[in-house]
Amino acid sequence: MPRIPLPIPPSIKEQENAAELVRCWFSEGELHVTLKADIGDPTGRPELSMNHKHASAWGTVLQEIASHASNALAGESDEEYWDLLRRIAASFQTEMISALTDDSDVEPEE
Repeated sequence: MPRIPLPIPPSIKEQENAAELVRCWFSEGELHVTLKADIGDPTGRPELSMNHKHASAWGTVLQEIASHASNALAGESDEEYWDLLRRIAASFQTEMISALTDDSDVEPEE
């Protein structure tokens, strides 16, 4: 299957201060993720910085991803957006609890 990159959102194509945060692939039964964790303050608004001082901003990023996934899945099925979003949230909660209680497979990057 050819790799076809996802389109850049039209709303940010011409913005100079835009920054890509996350890429995620699924291959051979595993997820592979790359991300830019610290983009500083590209907006001129320090409260929107994505760095260790603002780690909670990643919660907003993950919520936005979940919302987009729910919307896309609802468009491809007969399930409702809110039901799908609840299922994603429940799965996320389960995965987070597992990650917080079992760090044996987590290797910090240097």
